Amino acid sequence: MKTAIALLLLWVVASCAPPHVLTEEERTFSMAMMAQPTTFTLPKDQSEDAWGRANVFVSQFSDMRIQSATNYTISTFAPLAISQYGYEITRAPSGDNATFSVTCDWFAGNVFSNQQKEATQNAHAAAYYIATGKLNPIFVYH
Repeated sequence: MKTAIALLLLWVVASCAPPHVLTEEERTFSMAMMAQPTTFTLPKDQSEDAWGRANVFVSQFSDMRIQSATNYTISTFAPLAISQYGYEITRAPSGDNATFSVTCDWFAGNVFSNQQKEATQNAHAAAYYIATGKLNPIFVYH
């Protein structure tokens, strides 16, 4: 009983904590991340490293299991519940370049949730990481 009360008090105190205030560096990172298009082109010589980062991102941050992974597509199963995110990332070679496209899917069963905004942010986070190799996990919902 004492343990339950202690856990309840800990939860109450933690839920009353102020939200994380972004540092200037985090704000700058966030702005660059959100400016990254979710469809973008990279030189062919950067394509393999970028594709490796795409695989890492989906493996680390998708709530859904990978359904299919080839040299040109990574897709997860569709989200089945609120606060679950899935991804589809494609790579299309084109001459000396490769075009990448990132989509983050969410469970659309709750019209009052913020999940569409969060999924959009996740897609930008994935695209930015794939394109640059830079990632700050505090900006990824999962």
